[in-house]
Amino acid sequence: MMLKKIIIKWLQKLSTPFLNNMAPRSTPKSPSSLIADCIGKWCFKDQNQVTRDLNISKDLAVTLDDYPLDVKIKQLDKTKLSLIDHYGFRLIIYFKNNIPYKFYDETENQVFDLLPN
Repeated sequence: MMLKKIIIKWLQKLSTPFLNNMAPRSTPKSPSSLIADCIGKWCFKDQNQVTRDLNISKDLAVTLDDYPLDVKIKQLDKTKLSLIDHYGFRLIIYFKNNIPYKFYDETENQVFDLLPN
């Protein structure tokens, strides 16, 4: 009986790495599909309840209320597009299910809900 338990434990330890390698893995999104998720027009209400327009073109040029922003890409992945403006402040667009849904403006230290425009 004791030998049977030892053999079962040994087989479990032996098979665990093999079974873990068989688990399905999500494939990372390609850079072009990540960029495609960013392109579009959105709006949000600022802290004064004024509707603001945020546009991102296919070359990732960003405008806020038709005013071009001088930004550089800091990070782009499936959860966010992080930008740095010419003053060094962060602008972050968060994604849920590949759709932008939140906008963080470090200068205001605020997170805004994004809506399709």
